[in-house]
Amino acid sequence: MACALAVGLAGSGFAQDKNAAAPADGPVADVLGTSIPHGQKALAPIIIFSSLIEEYATTNGIKVTDGEIEAYKVAARKKFAADKADLEKEKSRLQLKLEAPILPAADRARTQEYISQIDGTIAMIDADLQPGEELRFNGKAKGAIQSWKVGKSLFERYGGRVIARSGEPEPFEAYVRFLQDKEKEGAFHIFDPQVSASLWGSFTNASKLAQWIVPEQDSAKAMNSPWWIHAKP
Repeated sequence: MACALAVGLAGSGFAQDKNAAAPADGPVADVLGTSIPHGQKALAPIIIFSSLIEEYATTNGIKVTDGEIEAYKVAARKKFAADKADLEKEKSRLQLKLEAPILPAADRARTQEYISQIDGTIAMIDADLQPGEELRFNGKAKGAIQSWKVGKSLFERYGGRVIARSGEPEPFEAYVRFLQDKEKEGAFHIFDPQVSASLWGSFTNASKLAQWIVPEQDSAKAMNSPWWIHAKP
């Protein structure tokens, strides 16, 4: 995730970590008193962020109810079915394009690649809709709802701008401010410059986030309106 303001917010802490060198055999970071070894370097940013978010949810009593999970699943099944129908329609259009007598090789290759991507997405949708995947689907629903609830709480505390990808709002500037506060508290320390760059860069790459940033005046509305809550019955 990213934005120019967040770059400035994270700047000083990032510069300090960037100049530090982590011993080759030492931890790359620690979070909530637990060291993250070199072997988990690639996962370190996610471990840090998810650990702090889980602690925040626990401390603030943020929970997901069975009713919320069921409502999410009902909305998700309808959305998946509609998405699948749209994808199948697009696949049919592309297959007709391939039947054209004259189609440049580059266009043909791109079209075939796009059809393969559509097939992959449809397969993922079908997997989610299988009765035997109920347990996994429940976990997916719980994770999405929990993430939104925590994000909404952090937005109410810190404010800032929001991105909305596929109808799922994320308060990226609130995340930056939250991480800064936790770093000042000593909840985590980063000893490897690449881990630092990866963690802060997730929230500060403006070029990647620009297309999803919600107009500032609509941020609160976006945070209160994840797609599954306002899905048509």
